[in-house]
Amino acid sequence: MVKKAKISLFEDPSDEIQNYSFEFEKGDKISIVGESGQGKTTILNVLSGIYPLNSGDIIIDDKKIDNPKLDVVYISQDVDLFDLSIRDNLTLGKNISDKKILELFEDAGLMEWYSNLENGLDEMVGEKGVKLSAGQRQRLNIIRGILIDKDVYFFDEPTSNLDKESEEKIVLMIDKYLKDKTYLIVTHRDSIKRLCNKHYYFEDHIMKKK
Repeated sequence: MVKKAKISLFEDPSDEIQNYSFEFEKGDKISIVGESGQGKTTILNVLSGIYPLNSGDIIIDDKKIDNPKLDVVYISQDVDLFDLSIRDNLTLGKNISDKKILELFEDAGLMEWYSNLENGLDEMVGEKGVKLSAGQRQRLNIIRGILIDKDVYFFDEPTSNLDKESEEKIVLMIDKYLKDKTYLIVTHRDSIKRLCNKHYYFEDHIMKKK
């Protein structure tokens, strides 16, 4: 379990970020905002081990880590669904009751859509979820992340494909189900930022803390 992580003055492989110092502790809810191309998603990719650390330091629980691979749930705005059933996409082989899944559907505003499915949770979504709308895929991705149930969550624009009403439901879900978790959220939405107790922003490719 990560209690504290810090990253400082690293060389960004995409050359988006000039320098910064960033840290989070267990229980933090952090928003990261800024214009497109500033490097917001890069931070999540470095901490999750997707991007290598070429220079600088990452310190996790007071130990310097060269190649971090934090045990996190990473909910990207680019939803990757498998050509399987809705149930299989959400449970990923775990034993999760239909009751629990439908409770999350209700919270996410998906019950009307679900009630019209011919095969219920056994409905196939098609390759990359082609049979679903962008908003449905995004909400299912968030539900899947909640069901995975880890201590740390990274969100990259989790409501980018949702209307205002659906977005508010997702905000309430994050607050309800992840209240005791640590999470970092890249977002432009004020409703999402209200969930957070710490805020970072980018200005001229430099990350700053509010």
